[in-house]
Amino acid sequence: MAEARAGARLTPPRPELWNLIGTIEQSRGALEAARDAFARAVALRPADAEYRNNLGFVLLDLGLGGQGLAQFRAVLHRDPANLRAQVNVGPARLQQGDYDAALAHFTRLAKLHPEHAVIRHDLGLALKQKDRLHEAKREFREALRLNPDMAEAYCTLGITAWQDGDFAETVTAMRGAVERLPDYAAAQYMLGTALKQQGEFSAAAEALEAAIKLDPDSPGPFNTLAQIRQSQGNAEAARRLFAQAAEAKRALEANQARKLGAMGPATRDTAPLPRGVR
Repeated sequence: MAEARAGARLTPPRPELWNLIGTIEQSRGALEAARDAFARAVALRPADAEYRNNLGFVLLDLGLGGQGLAQFRAVLHRDPANLRAQVNVGPARLQQGDYDAALAHFTRLAKLHPEHAVIRHDLGLALKQKDRLHEAKREFREALRLNPDMAEAYCTLGITAWQDGDFAETVTAMRGAVERLPDYAAAQYMLGTALKQQGEFSAAAEALEAAIKLDPDSPGPFNTLAQIRQSQGNAEAARRLFAQAAEAKRALEANQARKLGAMGPATRDTAPLPRGVR
């Protein structure tokens, strides 16, 4: 990384190295650093569609859907046929809460590219936001037919099935997600929750413990596991887990307050879609 940064600052500047730095930072979860690196690449080579798409996508990850949309529009202004930018316009619309526009956008793209798994998945997301759950599940299943290894589609199918009251399908879908991506904390949590609802407490506890190990900052798995231990008569374990949940909740709220306080009104945007749920 240090060598890449040094090379990126050479004269003349090296935009491809800033793009590489952004990709590395994004893979590490350092989204602000990734944004800054991609922005440098775009500033140095504004006509490069790859750099703008990368910047737009990390802006979505940061919850800045409006700014991300501006990057995708800039790509499409130069190249209206750029499929990656076309696809990414939809999640930006979803993040802004413009569900009708997102639904119309993905419906059109799905007709043009019916075998594109990501488009079918994102069409499902738009349908889900419109409470058209049966149609959403159909699109998620179609995405998985096209790409059986798409862990995100298993997770969103499972969540939608949960909202539709189909806990058995939730369990099946979440198992599909964690089989393909064992470190998918949100899927482990949802799997544990669904198994608890089915009365499979031992398997539920195993999934929830995995979720806690993967994401100890999330209060949800602590609370759900505490409920299981309480129902099993283990009052001490339940008390400890409830306390850990409360502490995680306090830390999460404090961190969110710090982030909001550090953001000026002009830079705030709508909340990001959950990653892994998209």
